Amino acid sequence: RDSVASRGLGDVYKRQRKTVFQLCSLLTETNDKLTMQTSENKIKFTLGNICCQLKFWGKARDYFSSALSIEPNPKIFASLGEVMIQIGEIDAANDAFRRGLILGNQEGFSR
Repeated sequence: RDSVASRGLGDVYKRQRKTVFQLCSLLTETNDKLTMQTSENKIKFTLGNICCQLKFWGKARDYFSSALSIEPNPKIFASLGEVMIQIGEIDAANDAFRRGLILGNQEGFSR
């Protein structure tokens, strides 16, 4: 019975490892194409999301911050806020959420 359970766990580990490998490959591939894309902040937002899936919180923060420096966006502020919570920087998370809400309200009123 133990061998069946360990085989099952081994299969789960192999699938997870493959998924992480695929995400890392996608991260590298997307990062390499970054300079070839016209919408750099969308690519950086995507890279940040991939880093979140991999739990690379520091890299995700860097990509989201970089995307926001190109073009502020409420959705990216929200993602940055979530990352800051994961890192344990609650004040910075609250600031990101607040800035995203303010920006979203401004965009809503200007339409």
